[in-house]
Amino acid sequence: MKLVRLKLQNFRRHRATEVEFPDGVLAVVGPNGAGKSTLLEAVSFALYGPKAAGTGKDLIRSEDAPPGDAVRVELDLEVAGQALRVVRELRGKAQNPMASLEVDGHLQVQPVSGSSDQVTQQV
Repeated sequence: MKLVRLKLQNFRRHRATEVEFPDGVLAVVGPNGAGKSTLLEAVSFALYGPKAAGTGKDLIRSEDAPPGDAVRVELDLEVAGQALRVVRELRGKAQNPMASLEVDGHLQVQPVSGSSDQVTQQV
């Protein structure tokens, strides 16, 4: 598995962050509380859903985000020569989980009610 890109919206300390992962070793450096560990948490969230995040669903939305704004994590990765895109969202004040999965540009799971569990099973 190779991480290609991670895009965060309203995820913990990251209101809008995009990281492209180059080939080779990557070091993430910054002061305590800057959001370094949150990047790893976001990868886990994208792959396995809200239960895999190290933080409860009620604490995932950025403090700076309005209560109705969605939490969104997009993860592009390569697995066994296939390009995958996983998108996970927590929508609305109730933070309802939704997800989608694309494999080589073809939508496998649409972002509808219950889709978060479907994506987790396929990942």
